Amino acid sequence: MAEGDGAYSFVVRTRIDNTKVSHSNGRLGIIKLFVKGRIMVDPELMRRINPNYRMPAVEAFDDVTWEMLQDERIREGAITGADLRVDELVPEDLLVCSPTVQGFSLGDKQWLEFAVANIKDIDWNGDVLTQLSLPAKQMKVIHALCDAHLVRHYEFDDSIAGKGCGFSILLHGPPGVGKTMTAEAMSEHLQRPLYSISAGEPGIVARALEARLSDIFAMAERWHALLLLDEADVYVEQRAPKDLVRNELVCVFLRKLEYYRGILILTTNRITTIDEAVASRIHLPLPHHELSQLARSAIWKGFVHRVRTRKGHAECKSADIETLSRNVLNGRE
Repeated sequence: MAEGDGAYSFVVRTRIDNTKVSHSNGRLGIIKLFVKGRIMVDPELMRRINPNYRMPAVEAFDDVTWEMLQDERIREGAITGADLRVDELVPEDLLVCSPTVQGFSLGDKQWLEFAVANIKDIDWNGDVLTQLSLPAKQMKVIHALCDAHLVRHYEFDDSIAGKGCGFSILLHGPPGVGKTMTAEAMSEHLQRPLYSISAGEPGIVARALEARLSDIFAMAERWHALLLLDEADVYVEQRAPKDLVRNELVCVFLRKLEYYRGILILTTNRITTIDEAVASRIHLPLPHHELSQLARSAIWKGFVHRVRTRKGHAECKSADIETLSRNVLNGRE
């Protein structure tokens, strides 16, 4: 599935021997990592964000290779693309292909080189929205938002070009009631990657925060990804006059948010103390309340349904589900 300009989203199979190339003192070293999860294949952006990333190259003192590179037949533009399928290639064609491809691990937050043989297309779970224990009205809003996002237009932006074209969602409520799962469900329904970061990842120094947010927003926008800023209390909480450091961080965040053109999802537990400037930039606040017994019952049914034994799905009587749902627990407990 195409994601942005020349970027593709894939999932890495369990226990993959992926390769990350690193350099120390000018020497090329290889560190092998085990990566499980979804990745974005985007060599162009990797080279742009990591301009000092060195690739293996031929020795400049190799006269034979140098003469070949100078051959007029290998001049720029001499090679053209062809509409070839992988299954149409012969083994000799595959010998000249690279065994690795550069991309970004969404789970590990690292730019790596991945083994081509061990990546595959994502198997999206389109029914995950139905598993959310949310009121019917909120579900309609989420469905409408997902459908509207599939056709995006920027004609009606701010008076300043490129400003005010994004869409910000605030998921607020107590811990363990499904805020993060709502973002994950939207990603599955839209079949778009979910780039999830915690509030502490961009940093706490204003200058570093601005540079890091620029990279994060650019990556999410390029990939048409949903950007999830989890536990964003430091950015949405009411500012204090004497807390100059945090005030500067919030100012940087708000300034970068103005020019973000994608969907940003923030989660917080402190909706009562939200900053007015942040509230004015939230397009859709979605409250998540404490789970009712009916919601807990639906969650227990979902858990039991996913349990499989040698004889098939696990069986649980309705009376047992009702007994379990009487326990006041959140989604994490």
